[in-house]
Amino acid sequence: MYVSELDRLNIIKELLNEETCKELINLSKLNVDEYKSIDNLKVLIDVLNKIKITQTNDIYVCTGTFITDCDICYQDTTWYTRAVPFDADYAEYRCYSDIENNHTIRAYTKPEFLRSYNPQIITSEFESKHIVLNPYNSNENDNGFNEVKNEFFMNCIDVGQAKSKRLILEKYKRM
Repeated sequence: MYVSELDRLNIIKELLNEETCKELINLSKLNVDEYKSIDNLKVLIDVLNKIKITQTNDIYVCTGTFITDCDICYQDTTWYTRAVPFDADYAEYRCYSDIENNHTIRAYTKPEFLRSYNPQIITSEFESKHIVLNPYNSNENDNGFNEVKNEFFMNCIDVGQAKSKRLILEKYKRM
């Protein structure tokens, strides 16, 4: 799909340089700026958004560590989540996202924090059974999730899935 989309965009780009197309564009005042240069990453993201990935390499990025806080006002109680440092002893749960299908898992740091959220998973158990990357040890920008995902898929196109997996695992530290 990626190669087909790149081919389609390159044909459009070539056609836009033909005199009859230039005249049509000028007469109709069409905006064709998006076709003048092709962004491979944007094409890849568009293709990935159109497909559903069911089997993955089981590589997750820890996208954040959180606690649940409570504001108690007269007649109202508001619950909200707040990001905390990854190594905080008081953290309640972590979120992990699969780099291939974006599936997100919430796992709790201790059994006493388990909520009605299903499935009920403990972080240590999840991290021992899956590949969990921690690129920047930060809650900002989902801890580099999109960077890892984009790099993985661009590498898949260039060098294949197996080598792409190996490159990602070599580059980013694990939890």
